[in-house]
Amino acid sequence: FFVYLQISLVAFGGIFGVLPELEKIIVQQHHWLSHEQFIEAFVLSQFLPGPNMVMCPLMGYWIAGWSGFLAGFLGIYSSSVLSMGLIQKTYQRYKGVSWVKRIEVSLRPLVLGLLGATIG
Repeated sequence: FFVYLQISLVAFGGIFGVLPELEKIIVQQHHWLSHEQFIEAFVLSQFLPGPNMVMCPLMGYWIAGWSGFLAGFLGIYSSSVLSMGLIQKTYQRYKGVSWVKRIEVSLRPLVLGLLGATIG
């Protein structure tokens, strides 16, 4: 759980940036999986729908069964879910403040542009 939690705290934008560190910890340091199993988990996760982090619960399952799956799932996703919840709660509290409204309105074109860029 704590290995995945630590990785999730620095994995902004997905798992690709932390793959080497994750492999170092799981394969080289703890010897929970072989290099080949690590690569298999990554490849399988690319075929599954959802975020790239889906490889972490899969590796957890291979390491410790269903309890490992749960630990991998909670470890890799909990920091993101808690962060989004905290941001949402803070936004709901201050959404009536004028400068917060101005920031929200000014970010709308940026969001639309980024969404448009993903389509084309």
